[in-house]
Amino acid sequence: MKCNPVSAFSEGQFYTGKWDLLWKENEYCKLGWLKHGEHCYFFNETVDTWKNSKKMCEDNGGFLASIRSSEENSWIAINLPSVNSAVCSPKWFDCCTYWIGATDVAKEGTFIWTSDNSTIGYENWYPKEPSNNGDEDCVTICHSEHWNDFDCNRKYSYICQTPAL
Repeated sequence: MKCNPVSAFSEGQFYTGKWDLLWKENEYCKLGWLKHGEHCYFFNETVDTWKNSKKMCEDNGGFLASIRSSEENSWIAINLPSVNSAVCSPKWFDCCTYWIGATDVAKEGTFIWTSDNSTIGYENWYPKEPSNNGDEDCVTICHSEHWNDFDCNRKYSYICQTPAL
């Protein structure tokens, strides 16, 4: 059986609202997003600043990922796009780093999730992090499952999250 969604609607009826309804009924995520628990995640390999990454997630109906448990943290790290392990190691933070939605830009040392402005509960920092070395206010995750704070103007890939539809 071929899947041709356009043939399911008469001319002029095909619009994304029909698909939104289908996704909600079947608890699917939008195309390209991965479902885990009650959320959908998009691993964007395009690099940008933390602020621009946050805006891109919001423009697409989500927010930078808010990691609330060890299990969720592990799942995200396992699903990060592959990297060249010969080049990327825990000592090479930059080559496998993804922005997440934690920041302490409002109050130094108090990290919040921008999705709901709640103080982070679960955390998984690299040893001796967060360091705020040179005004580092935005948080990243790597394949090692650890977090690090970086200058928000650096450019990294990012992870968007949204409730499952």
